[in-house]
Formats: sequence, C-alpha cells, structure tokens
Amino acid sequence: MPTFNSHHAPNRYTPNRRTRRYAERIVAELRENKAAPLERYSAFALTRAYLAEKSAAHAGREATRRLGEAFGYNPNKGGFLDKFERHRTEFNMLARPVPYAYLDAIGADRDELQACLEADRARYHHEREKPRFPTTAAVRYMPTVYETVRFPLSTTEEQALRIL
Repeated sequence: MPTFNSHHAPNRYTPNRRTRRYAERIVAELRENKAAPLERYSAFALTRAYLAEKSAAHAGREATRRLGEAFGYNPNKGGFLDKFERHRTEFNMLARPVPYAYLDAIGADRDELQACLEADRARYHHEREKPRFPTTAAVRYMPTVYETVRFPLSTTEEQALRIL
C-alpha cells in the first residue's frame, strides 16, 4: 500500500465520512476520461491516474521549476530537472513514499485522493475474489531443457496437475 508522509511532520490526516461520497464521483470521472487503463486490473490504477492528472496541470519547464521550488528543491542547481522529473514520476506511480508537500504542490485534494484509494481497495478485493485458472506450465526434462505446456481455458488446478 502506498504511504503518504511528510518528512518533517507526523501524519495528521485521518479519513473522515465525507470521503465515501467523493468515491463514486471520482471513479465515474476517471472511467469516463480514462476507460482504457481500467479495462484490466492494475494495482492502484485510480490513485495513479488521479495523481498523474493533477501533476499534468504542472507540465512544462517553468511550471516544473515552480513546482520543484514549492516542494523544496533548488531549481538553480544543475541536474534539477532530471532529478525532479524522476522523483515526480516515481511519486505519480506510487513507487516511493509520496510527501504531503508534493500533494499540496500539485493541488491534490486529500478527500478525493482517499476516495480513489478506497475505490482501488474495493477493486482489489473484487479482483481477488475472481476464480483463477492456470494457463501454462513449464516442465523440466533435464537441466536447461524445458517445455511449456498450455492448458485449455477454465482448466482447474486439479485438471492441470492430471494433464502434467
């Protein structure tokens, strides 16, 4: 699960009841605008889409400089743009802890972000309940000699073991 923290202050944000009413609106908007990424399940897809959308409003060299400056980077230092863009991409992809200062700088509403996280959590639990079927298996005949066996659709694990 992604973490949202500030390196200078403890996490004081706690979700409240209002976050649930935002969830349906945010999910509906994201499905309208970004239907393709939602066809297949991807972990935290709605949250990542929301952060990318908010971050895209600060595109361009000058906007990136202002955003980096508001976030605490030194925009006059050499290599600033490369480093900040790499960190920005990692923040948007939830590949590293996202500081509250970044969320404030891009204008992300914490209630809407919490709604996206709750919707992602619901999608995860829904996806987890779906039945899973093996599609392929690798059979080792001897060292460095393998064969890939493909199973018919909807083959259960017991049937796949019998086939092997």
